Amino acid sequence: MEAKKMLGWRVEAEGCRVAHEVSEPEYPLHKNTPNAMKLEIDGAGKVTLANSGYWGMAVKEGEKYDLRFYLNAPGYKGTLTVEIYDVEKGKTVGSETLHPVSLEHWTELTATLQAASDARHCELRIVFGASGRSVVWVDYVSLFPQNTFKGRKNGLRKDVAEMLAGLQPQFMRWPGGCIVEGATLDNRVRWKETLGDPMTRRGEWSLWGYRSTYGFGYHEFLQFCEDLGMDGMFVANAALGCSFRNGDYTDDPAELERYLQDIRDAIDYAIGDPSENEWARRRAEAGHAEPFPLKYVEIGNENFGPVYVRHFNYMYGKLKKEYPQIVFINTMGGNDDEMKDVVKTDMVDPHWYVNPDFFFGANDLFDKRQRKDFTVYVGEYACNAEVGSGNMLAALSEAAFMLGMERNGDMVQMASYAPLLVNVNQPNWACNQIWLDSYRTMGRASYYVQKMMAENRPDYNVQVNLTQTEPEKKSFQEGTVGVGTWNTQAEFRNIRLTAGGSTREVSIQDLQGRRGT
Repeated sequence: MEAKKMLGWRVEAEGCRVAHEVSEPEYPLHKNTPNAMKLEIDGAGKVTLANSGYWGMAVKEGEKYDLRFYLNAPGYKGTLTVEIYDVEKGKTVGSETLHPVSLEHWTELTATLQAASDARHCELRIVFGASGRSVVWVDYVSLFPQNTFKGRKNGLRKDVAEMLAGLQPQFMRWPGGCIVEGATLDNRVRWKETLGDPMTRRGEWSLWGYRSTYGFGYHEFLQFCEDLGMDGMFVANAALGCSFRNGDYTDDPAELERYLQDIRDAIDYAIGDPSENEWARRRAEAGHAEPFPLKYVEIGNENFGPVYVRHFNYMYGKLKKEYPQIVFINTMGGNDDEMKDVVKTDMVDPHWYVNPDFFFGANDLFDKRQRKDFTVYVGEYACNAEVGSGNMLAALSEAAFMLGMERNGDMVQMASYAPLLVNVNQPNWACNQIWLDSYRTMGRASYYVQKMMAENRPDYNVQVNLTQTEPEKKSFQEGTVGVGTWNTQAEFRNIRLTAGGSTREVSIQDLQGRRGT
């Protein structure tokens, strides 16, 4: 625990002594974030407080980076310099000297640092040129690029967002997965705490083993949906913790109503009328008076069983009457034995994390499913077993499964691969779609399968029967038909197409590289 307090931080002293600790000052900067860094400096010299970011910070020549931090240092006498330091080359690539009028109370300090050269592994340094004994408290240190996606304040890293845009996504699901439930109910994501000034956001320990700062909050999510022309999907806690971990829940009517009201508030923040609703007013005060594109609300994540069914029936029954324009999603698989006690839902969300053989064999999974009065959203799926960190076989099996979903587009109306992003320095999950570090992004084979499918969406699905018999030579009618198939063998075979009584054999080589043929 003590080591985690200083994770990413380092303190050095030259010509003086310094003691440091992370603790709670008598007067915290903000009630949501009570801890701060305490530096006790003794003597005249230089004290450097350095932060390495997440496995190093990358900067680009000529680009500007906004620094924001807070100091409380009564009686401090000395200089104050901030710099971006290139660790690999051992040089400063951007710096500025600050001249605060007073540090007698918590004071916000800002600077704009411009990088003089490209650098891949930098750290931020706050350098105190002390001239005597003093106590310095430091809190909320943020270095953020100005050149974000669409120029948004507190926006997404541009190259990461552009990789996502390359998939032509039609919707985005937030905040996730299992973090919606949390390791316990107390550990769940609380969307209201992700709003407002990032300095005030409490953050939360994620059950994936790291702390989430809540930097990409509910408002940023909705803004990103708008920027990419996507529909938003908010995933709400159904008053249950993670069924596979703690499994805690509440059946207290007052508590259940509190969870329900939290969902109402989230919907109102996104699409409500600011003249009539408190949470919609907060959206307008944050600079967005018009509604955001929220279309879907998922009640729970990977929840199942009688408690979930009871909670879902209660919440859906209330919410659908109040927000008929919203599509509400149940987290069970949609099979008859699972859904027998569900009164009504708009959509169901099954998940699959499997090996290649399963996905190849499941191409016709939805062909066999009986149509019901709800549709299907495959919210999480990936071939992540027996394929290491992902390979071409995994991607091909996902393509086979996707073709089955596409063929049954009347039932399966949406799907989303998971997990979407991973930092290469901490791959908590074996197979991920987009890999990144401080200066690069890379889509693996599964990314390009998704991209190919997105760039070749059909207008209609037509029934196709594929045979390998020798074709009879006949005239072939003109037209355009898209043929989707997969082949796990290193060989080419011709395709025989029959339409309107005419038959034509097409060489697979002739189809390569053609779009819409």
